[in-house]
Amino acid sequence: METVIQNNSAYDIMNAFGVTLKDIQSGSRKADISDMRKILSYELRNEGFKLREIAELFHSHHTSIITSIKQYSDRLLFDQDFKNKVMIVERLKVNTMKLLLTLNNDKLLVLNNSMQYVDTANILSQPQHARGVLSICQELRTELLQKAIRSRQKDKSFVLKLTYHKADALYSYLKDYEIFFPDEFGSFEANAILQFKNELHKQLL
Repeated sequence: METVIQNNSAYDIMNAFGVTLKDIQSGSRKADISDMRKILSYELRNEGFKLREIAELFHSHHTSIITSIKQYSDRLLFDQDFKNKVMIVERLKVNTMKLLLTLNNDKLLVLNNSMQYVDTANILSQPQHARGVLSICQELRTELLQKAIRSRQKDKSFVLKLTYHKADALYSYLKDYEIFFPDEFGSFEANAILQFKNELHKQLL
């Protein structure tokens, strides 16, 4: 059952908000997790999942899923913060799109070097949002290293296509983890990072 949601928007939604399925299953009443439980219940129900199936996935009871879906509608009307989260989800669904990042081999090298920190970061010691960002960036770092190997003998620009949640995580990383960039970074690297952030920011708006 758990593998089913990896192939639909629910997986991307959880990643975008830095929430895991274990968080949802935990029964935690923390606001972010509780809100995500309501949003996912609503989304999965709209995708045709039965209440029993959602309840099984969330380690819950079908009556709790009914309550979550009802609360989704109520919160959407009266809670602006919740409404903002739903708007992000709607944009994410529409944009199962790929965001584009223009690179060449030199800039790809800068991007890879800027992400060295994720190789050794202790993710479990990070705040919840940071855990999501770093976890996604670890996956992205592997993809970028493979891309570097494939493109190393081609001296031309290319476009890197990123899913919304990966682009959002990369933007957050480049913005918040600058302190961990290599000491040898100079003006070229700084300008390349600024370009990456600007390109991502425009598309994430």
